[in-house]
Amino acid sequence: MALFAAACRGGGPARIAYPLPWLSPVLAEVAQPAIDAWGRPRAAQIVDAYPGSRHLPSGYGGDVAFAEATAAMPGLVAAVGPQSSRATLLAAPIYVERRIPLIAPTATSRFVGALGPWVFQLAPDDRAEGAFMADFALDRLHARRITIFYLLSDEYGLGLRDGVVLALRRRGVAPVDESGIIEESELPRRVAESLRRARPDAVVIAARAREAAAIARALEARQPHTPVIVGDGAPLDAWFRAAAGPAAASVYGVAWWLPDQPDSASRAFVARWARVDRAGPSAADAMYYDALMVAARAVRDGGSSRAAVRRYLSELGVTRPPYRGVTGPIAFGPHRAVNLLMTTLAPDGRTVAVGAAGGNP
Repeated sequence: MALFAAACRGGGPARIAYPLPWLSPVLAEVAQPAIDAWGRPRAAQIVDAYPGSRHLPSGYGGDVAFAEATAAMPGLVAAVGPQSSRATLLAAPIYVERRIPLIAPTATSRFVGALGPWVFQLAPDDRAEGAFMADFALDRLHARRITIFYLLSDEYGLGLRDGVVLALRRRGVAPVDESGIIEESELPRRVAESLRRARPDAVVIAARAREAAAIARALEARQPHTPVIVGDGAPLDAWFRAAAGPAAASVYGVAWWLPDQPDSASRAFVARWARVDRAGPSAADAMYYDALMVAARAVRDGGSSRAAVRRYLSELGVTRPPYRGVTGPIAFGPHRAVNLLMTTLAPDGRTVAVGAAGGNP
């Protein structure tokens, strides 16, 4: 694990930062040996903490404080994170001002892609994810009457709602109802009101796990077995199964990756992770791992300056082949692959894929 004290020393390998206070330290413990396996001298060193980083303010203030501190580190050539779209939109200008390449692994807002040439969005944006959800509803579920619940005043919820609506309208379908919610909404009441306005044959939820589970439960009580599609913000895991109850059987969810993917890169990643943490990696862990590894590869193959790292990342999928990541082929140009899976919960408790888009295995 690389600490701030090491980053302050002169010389040494180029440094890549990621926000440890919000993420598992296992990421650095898995990624750094994989980088070192490329040979000596070490291509890049992961910096995952600095004095006080474990006592950051909560909320978006902490994201901004972390960005300000890491951007000032000597030898920093790239940064990875933050987690959410809003946090990324707030923190990115700090890195952009210093011309530090920032890879955003899990931010889906389309506005992240408009932050300029120093910001690289790894996750498919809300337009691509929304189109994937809409196509699944129309083609696999054969739905035509679709209701959408979405988080108000939230870049994730609003952007994903817009992406779904745009894709539906391109195919000649309009939602029968759109219901904006906030975290404190009385969700059962909101569901009841929506059902009075229209009876859907599928429901799309652009919200986080807690709201999505509550909406699914309320829908199951009033209109049982209605198919529900949730976005990446509501991963279908053990927590969701318990929170949604019987409704979980009718839920489909977008994921960037699953641990049981059969490709060799995924198998190797899961095996390395298991040697450090038996709990296993999540899809977000895989996205952050890919971001760290592609940044390190940029240093190794492109050069150890910030400008060289930015140039390498911008060339992926254009003049260089995409980087082969755990979550699929990685490039940042306008024609990059959409690496997404549609998942559901199997009766035995596993999360399984039932569809895929783009370059995902």
